[in-house]
Formats: sequence, C-alpha cells, structure tokens
Amino acid sequence: MINKQKIWHSLFEASVAIKAINGAWETICGFAILFMSSSAISSVFANYNKSADHLSTGTKNLAGIYILAHGLINIFLAYHLYKDRVWAFWVSLVFFSGSIIYLAYRSIGHQSLMVYALILFDIIFIVLTWHEYRYRKNLKLPGQTAPNML
Repeated sequence: MINKQKIWHSLFEASVAIKAINGAWETICGFAILFMSSSAISSVFANYNKSADHLSTGTKNLAGIYILAHGLINIFLAYHLYKDRVWAFWVSLVFFSGSIIYLAYRSIGHQSLMVYALILFDIIFIVLTWHEYRYRKNLKLPGQTAPNML
C-alpha cells in the first residue's frame, strides 16, 4: 500500500527544489536586466517580437531589481524550508500568497498563459507547504519540539 504522506512529502520537496531553481534563474535574469543595455535585451527577445528599446532606465532598473529580489527570496525560503525552519513555512505562505495576489492583479490587463501557470504553481506550492507544516506540527509530542523544526 502506498503511504500518502510520503507522496505529499515528495511533492513538497520537489516543489521546494523547483522554487530554488526558479530563484536561481530569476537571480541571473535580474542581474542581466540590470547590467544589459535596453538594445541588448531587445535582441535577446527579438524572436518574441518584443522590444525593450522603449523602456526608460528607471523602468528597466525597477524590473531588474524586482526579478532579482524575487529570485533571492525564492532561494532564501527554499533553503530554510529544506532546513525545516518553522518560520520559513509561515513566511513562505505569506510571501507566495502576496505573489499570487500581485500576479492576479497584473494579469487583469495583460493576460498571459505564463502568468496563469505561475499563479497555479504558487497555489499548489502553498497547499503543499501548508500540508507539510501541519504534518510536521502533528509529529510533535507533548512537551517536545518537532524534529528539525527550529
């Protein structure tokens, strides 16, 4: 018989790994946006028929900082979730809920399948994180701390 908790835990671990990989990718992209010229960014996206030539330096810098910060936060939270820090579960739930709200707001005028996929993944990640937190909390015996939670 299949142990359902092992499946939930494996899915949680996989989602944390995906968040870490995504964080690394966003960090690289954030640095690239900050240090590349608008024309260089436009040539990268030439195949997608997008142009960054019209972006002001402030807009480009804001986008680069946002993506860089989001990537670093993803890496930071993934690391601490992997280390089973209780506070990381709560911070992740709040951070990614806020991310969903922001992405949903941004998608109102600019519909994108990629944004919808990110929202869906973040919802799945929140469900897995909440389930993992509750499972670990229930492992705690009276008078003891849960293993590896602090």
